Amino acid sequence: MKKSCFKLLVISTMFIFAFFGTAGHNVIAQEDVFVKSDLMLKINGEQVEAEMFIEEGRVQIEAEAVNELFNGDFEEKFISLREVFETARAKVDWNGQERIINITLAEIDSEGMSNIELNSDEIVILAEEYILEKNTYKMSGNGISSFEMELPDMPVFPVLEFPINIEADLQYDPFKLYIKQSMDIPQEMLIELDNEGSSFDTVTNTEMLILEDKFYQNYPEDQWIVMSFEDLGMDEMLQYLTNMDPRETIELGKQYGIEYDLIDELTFNGEDCYVIRVELETDTLVSFIKDIFGESQLTLIDEGDLTKEELEIMNEQMLNLLDSIEMAIVQDMVINKETYETHQIISEMDYTFEINEVIEGEDFSGKVKTSSFMTLELFDYGVELDFPEIADAITLEEFTEVLLNE
Repeated sequence: MKKSCFKLLVISTMFIFAFFGTAGHNVIAQEDVFVKSDLMLKINGEQVEAEMFIEEGRVQIEAEAVNELFNGDFEEKFISLREVFETARAKVDWNGQERIINITLAEIDSEGMSNIELNSDEIVILAEEYILEKNTYKMSGNGISSFEMELPDMPVFPVLEFPINIEADLQYDPFKLYIKQSMDIPQEMLIELDNEGSSFDTVTNTEMLILEDKFYQNYPEDQWIVMSFEDLGMDEMLQYLTNMDPRETIELGKQYGIEYDLIDELTFNGEDCYVIRVELETDTLVSFIKDIFGESQLTLIDEGDLTKEELEIMNEQMLNLLDSIEMAIVQDMVINKETYETHQIISEMDYTFEINEVIEGEDFSGKVKTSSFMTLELFDYGVELDFPEIADAITLEEFTEVLLNE
């Protein structure tokens, strides 16, 4: 069961990351280069002849054509189409089926206001494209987390509420995500949990490093555990998630009921910003996992010398775990109106699941509830990041064997 739960953790992390941040490498297509005939450019509904090609997922257009349109003075042979037209406050849309780039030029009034109003989806796409262009950013924040466990026929488990801090570094190409989380549990709460007096550290640190093909987690005493996505049967699914462009991400989200709403406009650090809200509920995550893996193959991997019957039992346990999950996440993103840089994310999460295990011949069941409220700042876009170099990681099986021998 341990690998399957490990898999569920990774899936949940990557799924939430995909729809509550951004998860894609390319803006228009996955191929590297197309010739001119593959693409069509329309401006205000009229076809415009211009030489174009796609490089690293971004359309490049000949500067001469842009100079003629805008009486410009670009000296380069080719320039970024989206950057040029969005700087001119135009709206850029991509029709992937017909391979048409549709551009709507803005009309600017005497007060400098544009006649083009962006909807919430378009704002999110522009924000994600900004992040993809920069390729890297850092994130840090803090909040409050709580943990509660209900166990029948057992003494009441105290509700733990404690500060939580998160630091993260993210790079899209090649993909790397490093997360460090620390929780400062009050000493008096730990004493309640230990009849012989507190023997716990008040600060608990968790580190994760997700690469394109592996997932690392740091356990106590600085021991890194490594799992291969291929071994977990997750490599294709993660490639699918991390290679979606922002428009594909939004379209996929809509299939599972995820909507982005423009709920407010405010001033943040002296800059005008949008506030976009996105919500995720239980059915969304569960439906996604079942659709990706199929209800009969949630374990996908052989967790040792297990029989077919034992694997079927494990799969049933995974289904029961999924069906017991209750989850609600609300996230507000503060996005700069001019640059579309995401400055801040405010996140609230409630998560409940049931435990049904047999331990030493006795049934062990109950319900676990967790919740958190976090405020995260995003900064240092485009800087070079230093990720942990991990050389002494062991597998989950090796780690389990070490624990059993202690």
